[in-house]
Amino acid sequence: MTRWLVPLLAVVALGACDKGKDADKGKGGDKKSKGDDGGRDRAEAQLMLNKIGKSAKTAYVENAEFPKGSAGLTPATACCSTPDKKCKPDPSAWSGSPVWKALDISLDEPHVFQYSYEGDGKTFVAKAVGDPGCTGTPITLRVEGSAAGGNPQITLSE
Repeated sequence: MTRWLVPLLAVVALGACDKGKDADKGKGGDKKSKGDDGGRDRAEAQLMLNKIGKSAKTAYVENAEFPKGSAGLTPATACCSTPDKKCKPDPSAWSGSPVWKALDISLDEPHVFQYSYEGDGKTFVAKAVGDPGCTGTPITLRVEGSAAGGNPQITLSE
């Protein structure tokens, strides 16, 4: 029984490797051919929203409330409208907002998303809005926070 099992597993493994090669060549699932950014730029938004969520959660633990106030889309100009299709770091765009200051948030590298925040102390919503491939179809990711029973929770969603 084991005599044919090892060769069978080898054939199955080789078949799986060939499918991966076809996908890389655009024959069976090249992500870029489907208009997907491959997740690299989306990861920027997920990491930043996670940072915003953790900062808001820390503020809640220290002050018994999330930061209050709002910060409109930062930076103010969509990243696809710039010559290199990325927003350049602009510390003054972040330091000029009391909310971003309270959350200790800024970006010091080129990026492809704009960020916003709205909070009333009991809940908050932060959004990342961007068009990573500059295709004309922006996406929005969000992190929401609440504190039912005094226990702050954050949820990341698209």
